[in-house]
Amino acid sequence: MERSLELCALVASVAMPFFNIPLIARIISRRCSDDISITWVVGVYACILLLFPYGFLYGEFVLKVFSLANIAFFSVVVFVTILFRVSKKRS
Repeated sequence: MERSLELCALVASVAMPFFNIPLIARIISRRCSDDISITWVVGVYACILLLFPYGFLYGEFVLKVFSLANIAFFSVVVFVTILFRVSKKRS
């Protein structure tokens, strides 16, 4: 039972950050991130960055995988959100 729960948590820890892909794709396809709050993006990213060292150094395998996947995918969200916000202001 415990092994099944760990496997389920591992799958979820990898799958959850993949839900950022539609957001990233929408921003890129529309070339606009005006409907995304910069405060929200920076706030979530700050929390992810602050959680990362603990999760990676002290967490079990599932938390380590989640921390890495989450920071990787949300870094892309932050990058494209700010990129398209800055590029729009320059236009």
